[in-house]
Amino acid sequence: MGADTLTRRRRPPYARELAAALAAGRHQGRVGASIDGTAATLWVVAGSDAWAAAAAHRDRALLLVAPPGEDPAAYDWAQLVGHDPIVIHRAGDIDGAAVHALAAAMMVDGVDVVLDPATGARYVALVAA
Repeated sequence: MGADTLTRRRRPPYARELAAALAAGRHQGRVGASIDGTAATLWVVAGSDAWAAAAAHRDRALLLVAPPGEDPAAYDWAQLVGHDPIVIHRAGDIDGAAVHALAAAMMVDGVDVVLDPATGARYVALVAA
């Protein structure tokens, strides 16, 4: 067993709040929720102002934070699986390479579709034949 198999990745910031909200079904009134509250859009806030934006929107959106300056692959994004598409909310400065790395990290953990509304980019996981 290699060292990598023993390394446990951290859950992203706000993971506990998101898990509790999803378990309780508290989607009505949230940004991106269906009218009946049965479906919800999940957001990942990224960029230099991610912390401030997440704090400002945490009561209105179901979200996680991709901490600025940190490798998104160091986090476990698995709790997003099954809630496609995941939307990246750019807050402050973030370049395309960082957004791409974030989308790739989420897809490695099982997310199928990631959207970047700032550019219109749609990341789709490839399925092996």
